[in-house]
Amino acid sequence: IDCNGAKRDTIIYKIAECYRKNENHRLSNVFYERLTSDGTHSYQEPARAMFCLNLYYLDSIGLCKIYSSDAIERIEDKTLRKNVILLRILCSLKEWQVDSAIIYRNKYFTNQDSSIDLTDSLINSLKKVKIKSPMLAGSMSAIIPGAGKAYTGRFRDGLMSLAATSFTAWQAYEGYKDGKATSFKFIISMATGLSFYTANIYGSVMQAKIYNQQKQRVIFNEVENYILSLF
Repeated sequence: IDCNGAKRDTIIYKIAECYRKNENHRLSNVFYERLTSDGTHSYQEPARAMFCLNLYYLDSIGLCKIYSSDAIERIEDKTLRKNVILLRILCSLKEWQVDSAIIYRNKYFTNQDSSIDLTDSLINSLKKVKIKSPMLAGSMSAIIPGAGKAYTGRFRDGLMSLAATSFTAWQAYEGYKDGKATSFKFIISMATGLSFYTANIYGSVMQAKIYNQQKQRVIFNEVENYILSLF
C-alpha cells in the first residue's frame, strides 16, 4: 500500500475486517498484526482487540489468553478494554479454569458492575457442575475394562468393553493352554485382546472429556454468544 499515515491504516483495517467477516480469521490477523506493532497507528487498539477475537475463533485458546492479557494492559479505551477482559475470562471458562476466571473477574470488575451479571452467572453455574476426570476414567478402565465408561454414564458401552476384553482374554488363555505361547489361537487372541484393552482405556478417557464438554456447552453457549457479540 503506497499511501501513508491514517489513510494507510484505514485501508489495512478495512481489509482485515473484510477477511474477518468472511470468517478467514487467520488471514485477517495478518493485517491486524500490522496495526498492533510498535509505533502509533490509527486503529491500534481495535486491531489488538480483534486480533484476540480471531485467535478465539481459530480455537487458539492458549494464544488468545496470552495476547488478551497483554492487550488488557495496552488498551486505554474503556469499552474495548472491558470486552477484551471478558474475552480473557471466556478463554479460562472454555478450558474449565474457573479459578483463573474468578481472579480476572475480581481484579477488573466490582460486584456492582451489572454488565457482567451473565458472566457471573456462568461462573457460578460452572462451579456447581460435577465434571469427570479423564485420568480417573482411564485408570478405572485399566483396572476393570469398561469401568471408566460406566463412570461417565455409558453403562452399555462399559459392559460391551468388559465382555469383549474378557472374551478375547479367555480365548488367549485357551490358546495358551492348548498350544502354549506359539499357538496361532493364542497369538491372534492376545493381539485382539490387547487392541480391545487399549481402545477401552482410550475410549474411557475420551468419554470423560466428551461428558465434560457436553455439560459445559449447555451452560456456556449463551454467555459465549453474548461476549462475542460485543466486538
